[in-house]
Amino acid sequence: MAIAEGRNDEALRCFERMLNLAPNSVYGLTNAAMALTRLDRKAEAETLYRRALGIDPKDSETADNLGLLLGKQGRLGEAIELFKQALEGDPRNGSAINNLSVAYLQSGKTNDAVAALQYGIRVAPDYDILYLNLARLYAGTGNRDRAKQVLLALLERMPQNQSARKALDQLGEP
Repeated sequence: MAIAEGRNDEALRCFERMLNLAPNSVYGLTNAAMALTRLDRKAEAETLYRRALGIDPKDSETADNLGLLLGKQGRLGEAIELFKQALEGDPRNGSAINNLSVAYLQSGKTNDAVAALQYGIRVAPDYDILYLNLARLYAGTGNRDRAKQVLLALLERMPQNQSARKALDQLGEP
């Protein structure tokens, strides 16, 4: 609760108490690392994330969060590997799929980003950001028709999705 409300110092203290009782708790390590990240204590967060992955290398949330942390530091190669690791643990993790596509795009691997988003739409079809980012990617590369198709597919699945409606309106007619 404290971490969700932005009370990161309090959340960190709670998870540190948990880790005193259960030092190998992946849940405790990951959540303490999340609090440390929000407190801008990134090196300590990385250490706890890596410790958690040492205990459970297939923990998708931990690998995804560490990938995000490293990606924000420009360590894109490591981030990509961690997002792939997250997907080994949970092939339908929409967040990890989206983060992988962003890291690919930042690395100049547009085709890999497209492939990741297309895969994500197949395996996590209710994760709307995958559609929105694929549409943005298509629009950004001049493929407005493909962008519209993706947005229409999202609206077919989620007719009330305002982000898709807005993006479709912004595409308009060439």
